Amino acid sequence: MPTEREINDIPEENVAEVMQGFIDAGCDPVTKHEQDNELWTVKAICPDE
Repeated sequence: MPTEREINDIPEENVAEVMQGFIDAGCDPVTKHEQDNELWTVKAICPDE
């Protein structure tokens, strides 16, 4: 069963890098959304190891 992972408090300029990191790890980034403090959260679905 896949697991959902999320990384919080990402500066906007690092969002693409974080999403690419998930892709490189075999995960599927599903959402990114801005938090109240101009930082971002990225969620990804990752296959079980």
